[in-house]
Amino acid sequence: MREQAAASPVTQKRAWKEIVCAKIRGQAQVLSELFGNADPLPNLVKEVKSGDPANVEAKAARFYWQKLFGNLEFSRDPENGDRINSALNYGYAVLRGITARAVCAAGLNPALGIFHHNKYDFYCLADDLMEPFRPVVDRSVYRLMEENALSAELTSEIKRRLITEIDQRFIVNGMQETIFETASRLAVSLVEVFGGRRTELTLPERLPQEKR
Repeated sequence: MREQAAASPVTQKRAWKEIVCAKIRGQAQVLSELFGNADPLPNLVKEVKSGDPANVEAKAARFYWQKLFGNLEFSRDPENGDRINSALNYGYAVLRGITARAVCAAGLNPALGIFHHNKYDFYCLADDLMEPFRPVVDRSVYRLMEENALSAELTSEIKRRLITEIDQRFIVNGMQETIFETASRLAVSLVEVFGGRRTELTLPERLPQEKR
């Protein structure tokens, strides 16, 4: 925690750049799988700078959500109780819990984020590190919509489907790992980055292969 608190802004901004790039790559993978084309996301990855000062993450998100749910006039809003946002909220909450556990197990303070900062949020760092995993939930929610299986009520079957998709094998350093292992590796690598013992985070290279 001392190393975390002492981490320089430069170190934190570099880490955030890596996380944003991994998230956009995951979004591009989802769009490629679902629609056969992910443009312009692959090129946007190249535009991300340290700390993402140009907010490329938001630019990618606008295109991503429009492509994914555009025909439904969807807007990502955690406060909106519609069926898509509710399902996304549930899936993200599961990811957040897994990531928070990994953060604490690595000896980090979950309230000290590298990008997210909110004095009322005790899991800012979990919110940071879960970003690359979000597209797995997005893909699952899309499939539920496609199958007309997504209702206004979060049924046990919807929850089961979301959890099943999350609990797949990510590709990390060419190896298949569970979400728990992947999140743990990421958190531990951040400890090493904070301590100056390495320069890059251990992030998933690919999302789990979709089960159909």
